[in-house]
Amino acid sequence: MICGFPTEDESAFADSLKVIGEVRPDTVNVSKFSPRPRTEAAGMRMLRSQVVKNRSRRMVRLWSKIALEKNQGLLGWRGQVLIDEQGKNGSWIGRSPSYKPVVLRKADLSLGQWVEAKVTAAEYTHLLGGLGCSLDILGG
Repeated sequence: MICGFPTEDESAFADSLKVIGEVRPDTVNVSKFSPRPRTEAAGMRMLRSQVVKNRSRRMVRLWSKIALEKNQGLLGWRGQVLIDEQGKNGSWIGRSPSYKPVVLRKADLSLGQWVEAKVTAAEYTHLLGGLGCSLDILGG
């Protein structure tokens, strides 16, 4: 979603927020408009940077609230995750079947390994979980 196109008024921005509120997407890529050379928009009068910044913050705040609510709805979920990334401070990141990142703290894991995880906490960007039993990726 691009905030701050030169012709965007408060009503158009409110419509964008309404779409996010109705669709409730897991992820929203929010960008501030910047003109590209030799485009029609480059010759238009730009919105004040403070207006664009404010709209961008409002949109991110709405999405973050929705994402946290959705992730909190997964508290207690238990299932297989595929370890696809090493995280910070000895943690590992796996992906659930719906591609949600699940951070598993300080476990002895490896990339490509399937593990049974239980979601114990939620942030707006990811889930936190504990381990159950692990499965070898080739052994299923």
